Amino acid sequence: MSRRRRPRPRPSPPAVGRVGRTLAALVVLAAVAGGVWVWRTHPEYLSRLPWMKPGAASGGKANHAVPQSTTSHGAISTIEAQVYFVRVVGGAVTLFPVARKVPAKSPARGALEELIAGGVPPGCDRPLPEGVKVRGVRVDGGIATADFSDELVTGFGGGSSSEEAAVYSIVNTLTSVPGIARVQILVSGKQVETIGGHLDVRGPLAFDGELVRK
Repeated sequence: MSRRRRPRPRPSPPAVGRVGRTLAALVVLAAVAGGVWVWRTHPEYLSRLPWMKPGAASGGKANHAVPQSTTSHGAISTIEAQVYFVRVVGGAVTLFPVARKVPAKSPARGALEELIAGGVPPGCDRPLPEGVKVRGVRVDGGIATADFSDELVTGFGGGSSSEEAAVYSIVNTLTSVPGIARVQILVSGKQVETIGGHLDVRGPLAFDGELVRK
């Protein structure tokens, strides 16, 4: 009878191999811990990762997000702008923002047309004089130059509060359009000192929230 051979005991892995695997595991754990620390302390870095969508590091809300509408071909047809109408609250003249869809190809002019001729919200009034028209709008280097007809000056008959509301209804409306930070007001293609005698409009003006209804 043939004798069964006993299986030879497998040699134990070298100590160097075990040390290497242990070190590799420690490196992986350190990398995971470091990633968790970065995620908790500096979430803004997540936006730099190629697979992260815009706004993922800020709770799903992207910075400077503007609601948009698209055509059946996927092209953007309209964007949303904030149009500022006048409302008197407690005897004080305030500005009341209303979201309006404006053409994506000419959002600045579209926003001003909404201010002049769009529907007026209940309890509000138009801030600009009757008959005023937009002669043109151009945007260059973050500054929108808005040119109005003479009625902006000749048709204005309010006091300082109404003038301030009229001016900043234009400025705040235009600065709600992406790419516009300041607004230069012209009348019939020319720079004017004021539209009602109280507020200097010779230079570009930035958004002002003091009049906006809280």
